Amino acid sequence: MLVMTSFVGFAVTLAPPALTPQLSSSSGVLGTGDPAPPLSIADWILGEPVNSLTDGPVTLVVFWATWCEASRASIPILNSLHRTFGPLGVRTIAVASRDAQGESVARVRGFVRSLSPGIEYSVAFDDRRRTLRAWMDAADQEFIPTAFIVDRTGSIAWIGSPLWPPGELDDALAGVLRGNFGQVEREAVRVKWSGLLERIRDLEERVQQAQVQGRSVEAAQLFDDLIAANPRTAAKYAGAKFELLLTPGQEEKAYEFARLAVDGPMRSDPAALNQLAWSILDNPGLRTRDFKLALRVALRADELSSGKDAAILDTTAKAYQCLGDIENAIKYQAVAVEHAEGEYDREEYNTRLEEYRSLKRTQRR
Repeated sequence: MLVMTSFVGFAVTLAPPALTPQLSSSSGVLGTGDPAPPLSIADWILGEPVNSLTDGPVTLVVFWATWCEASRASIPILNSLHRTFGPLGVRTIAVASRDAQGESVARVRGFVRSLSPGIEYSVAFDDRRRTLRAWMDAADQEFIPTAFIVDRTGSIAWIGSPLWPPGELDDALAGVLRGNFGQVEREAVRVKWSGLLERIRDLEERVQQAQVQGRSVEAAQLFDDLIAANPRTAAKYAGAKFELLLTPGQEEKAYEFARLAVDGPMRSDPAALNQLAWSILDNPGLRTRDFKLALRVALRADELSSGKDAAILDTTAKAYQCLGDIENAIKYQAVAVEHAEGEYDREEYNTRLEEYRSLKRTQRR
């Protein structure tokens, strides 16, 4: 489940905040301090099987789904945590389960194979939802992704979202590794990051009001504050600011910001880069379009996605076409068709491919 906060012309997707404080077993709900339930796993899709959670390493268990946007957004964060904390003795296991949306072992395997860059931690598929019931249902957790930290003794040390508040999970893992993450330490971490979350929400409300009331200069400054406040979503806020600035007759101001943003807060986010490039190419009413900038941004997004994201390939092809390079437009569009996930997208991309081929034939006459 997701919480949507919409700006004018832009939407930021927020995962729900961690539900704290967690309840103890005295309330009948699985919580911090309780022994971690066993993992009932039908298939280990990535990583070696884990037979026990009391054998020494700290374990991060994350419940997720391939169809969940917030779950997908958590992957680069979990990869980063794995790189940071893995060498210190933390193993990360993501567990998917069958559900009403059609989640299956085959779907998860295909999703994992399709990712580039890929998932760096272990991925497991639940055995008849037994793990989900023992953990998520028992802990009264409604949202995915949800993370559980299990300490070296096999007890649950923390429960929350890997996304929000941004940084709480990092601090919790560090505390558990130090071996002194009790109730007082948990509360200190919660207060620290909940304060940041409140600031982000306040800024979002203010920027939305400023946009609705046409105070664009104030809105742009508030987006700068959001970019500075939360590095994990800085790329999306930068994209929102770019859309705010990209108005007929004021395009160069937007492009000037974009040139800085693509080497700054947007540099590692292929989806945000792709949206920026597409806006330059496709937003209606623009008096000038910086096709070279659009191509540069699209190529950066394509590099980050290892040339396997159909939407980014489609954008790159359009940028080449706008610059008159039909050969490369055809080349990239053909690969977009190859990597399209659904029939609708494949048909749309193939239609554009035929348009580019028709342009090429016209050029030869």
